[in-house]
Amino acid sequence: MMKFEINIPDDEIKQAILNEVASCYSSSSLETVVLRRTTAECVREIIYKEKAEIIDRIVAQASRECKNKAIKKILEGLE
Repeated sequence: MMKFEINIPDDEIKQAILNEVASCYSSSSLETVVLRRTTAECVREIIYKEKAEIIDRIVAQASRECKNKAIKKILEGLE
């Protein structure tokens, strides 16, 4: 048995997938309607499945952003 191994960088694979999806979205055919519906269903499934983790990440990021902006405002007020 012969085995071939090909190494393709992750970024290259991501870009190829994004290019293919973008080309599908740009047409106005039945395939595009199916693609959009399928994409929406997949995103919805991921969001509901990981809802608690996503909420925790959003709250942590928002808290960090608010803290950073609050510190800047406080420092501006001291000047």
